[in-house]
Amino acid sequence: MKKYLMTLLVVCGILTFGLPAHSLTIYGTGASTPILSGNETSQDEIDSAIESSIIGAIELYKSDFGGSESGLFASSYETVFSNFEDSNNNEDPSDATITWMGPNIVGDPKYLLVKDGNAKPAWYLFNLTSGSNNALAWNGTDNLELVNFWFDGRGSISHVTLYGATAVPEPATLILLGLGLLGIAGIRRKK
Repeated sequence: MKKYLMTLLVVCGILTFGLPAHSLTIYGTGASTPILSGNETSQDEIDSAIESSIIGAIELYKSDFGGSESGLFASSYETVFSNFEDSNNNEDPSDATITWMGPNIVGDPKYLLVKDGNAKPAWYLFNLTSGSNNALAWNGTDNLELVNFWFDGRGSISHVTLYGATAVPEPATLILLGLGLLGIAGIRRKK
């Protein structure tokens, strides 16, 4: 019984203080390959262009440079734009970090759209779906580091959008449920 209690205390401590955050870095300068890109600038045109590539995914989170966040998961993610000075001394971001704030997690299939309507291409779509063949597999909670998008003065990140599935429970909830079941099994076994 002491063993079960100690395990429960350790897990509760991890859930309270969190695990160290990891990052998935997506490069805009050739190191990360998008599944799609285009020159459409309106959101309706982009949605039409990517519709066949994101089957089963819906827009869950969108963050515009300048501070507005929207979507079902607007309170679950936060985007910080950075690297504001490009080669033309513009004050536009070429980098961004998307951080999970909890409790909701984007589920598979997962996609990321990075956009700037003043550049060519105007947007990139990345597949972040988990799988052994995908180098960009993202678990939904690790930071997404977007680096060097349109860095050579051609443009900047105007907004980012996460597409995915909504029916994914919070990992902490699943861990607590599992621990509860283990505790019940341990008590029944002892009796």
